[in-house]
Amino acid sequence: MITKPLTREEHYMRLAIDFKGQARLRRCDAAVHVEAAQDQRFWDTIFHHFIPDHKFHFIFHSRTPRGSMASGVTQCLNFRPYLSKDFFICIDSDYRYLLQEPGIAVGNYIFQTYTYAIENHYCAAPGLDFVCERATGEKNEIFNFDVFLKRYSETIFELFLWYIHAHITAEFQFDRWDFYQIIGLRRNGHYPDIKNNGEAELDYLNESVQSKLRSLMHSHPLVDIEPTRKRMNDLGVRPDNVYLFVRGHNLFDSVVSVGRKVCEKLLENKKTGHNGENHHIADAFSNGHDFANHVKHNFSFGKYTEIVKIEKDVHSLFGMDELP
Repeated sequence: MITKPLTREEHYMRLAIDFKGQARLRRCDAAVHVEAAQDQRFWDTIFHHFIPDHKFHFIFHSRTPRGSMASGVTQCLNFRPYLSKDFFICIDSDYRYLLQEPGIAVGNYIFQTYTYAIENHYCAAPGLDFVCERATGEKNEIFNFDVFLKRYSETIFELFLWYIHAHITAEFQFDRWDFYQIIGLRRNGHYPDIKNNGEAELDYLNESVQSKLRSLMHSHPLVDIEPTRKRMNDLGVRPDNVYLFVRGHNLFDSVVSVGRKVCEKLLENKKTGHNGENHHIADAFSNGHDFANHVKHNFSFGKYTEIVKIEKDVHSLFGMDELP
């Protein structure tokens, strides 16, 4: 007997039913499809913080109609018609939030980061001093991440508006790799210069940004970015926080390079305090240079708008009227 192949819709519908069944077998409240395995840490921490009595079965990849395994945001969104409170997806917003892509909302059982990606949340300024303290055991009194990221954002804000305007309107070309190369931090040897809260790095960045802005204005004198400025402001993108909306991997690399240098400086004090005990020194420097792993535990709940939006989504879906 010849079995009729499943249609694309039937394929994803059956998988959704299967995922919900798997969750029930594991005594979980719901199945959750995320973009990749590393995303589970972020979303599991989110849910555990706000609804600790719930348990979730996470799915990192799933089968396509052709039989291959796939992950990423596109695969997650393939399940859109079959989502429910028992099976939902969690995705990076990328530019979907800024472009207000239809249907990307918790009411449709889609959680999003509101920032570009989960890495932007890891790099949220309010918790970075504590990350350094956790990595080194030393209080960070040599570098102010709030000041640094605020000035970083103010430096790149106008260029970001031009970049997003090009993305929205297609009035002119602004290659994304060009944009991200410009807004990255200069590296001096292995690390950026962190003196005076990275002043030298930010001054150099400003020169690159202003040069590109002059070029854009000269090449496209009739472009009016003011509607885009208003649109971004309405969505919460401001000169002091635009770092939350640039590509997460680029931001993460920059913040980690700064954080490692800060930890290195802090550990010089720790080394002195251990009076030359080599094993203590080695342990301290090993932890400090592991800043990239420490920062992945940076959750500044309630301290900036985008994490609060996720909190409201969690309580909306799970019917909890009052925040804890």
